[in-house]
Amino acid sequence: MSTYTRFQSTTPNARGHRPGVFALVNGLAADGALSAEEERWRVAANAEFTAAYPDPTTVDPDVDDRERHPGAAAWFRTEAKHLIERDAPPPAQ
Repeated sequence: MSTYTRFQSTTPNARGHRPGVFALVNGLAADGALSAEEERWRVAANAEFTAAYPDPTTVDPDVDDRERHPGAAAWFRTEAKHLIERDAPPPAQ
């Protein structure tokens, strides 16, 4: 049986939820807080995940509906280390 781990913010957002790693990094991008190199890395990483794994909203369009699924959250299988052992971009100067 698989075990799972979640990477999320330690601080709840305005709705009281702790955003996961994808929401956090995509939020930084939307705010313009990433360097050009970090943004290139984010776009490439997101493209790899999109190509390799189905977007949950393509399986269930209502998966992010907080009324129907108030506690929905994405998790990684613990044994899927290849998903988290990625080369990170260098720190911003």
